[in-house]
Amino acid sequence: MHTFIEAQHAAEVAVASMALRALLARARDEEPDVVALRLEATATGTGADIAVELVDAAGNAVGGYSL
Repeated sequence: MHTFIEAQHAAEVAVASMALRALLARARDEEPDVVALRLEATATGTGADIAVELVDAAGNAVGGYSL
């Protein structure tokens, strides 16, 4: 059972990684100065609020998404 849970978590991380890579690529298409994503996830009673900031090379937020 423990191995199944570990495999499930690994799969979730892989999917999240692919989604973040796609989000960064799309953000860079729209805003070429974007070099990073800054994420904040806050647990709520019904799930989580997720904020994504698009960050330039100087560390400044130049846009973002609320998921």
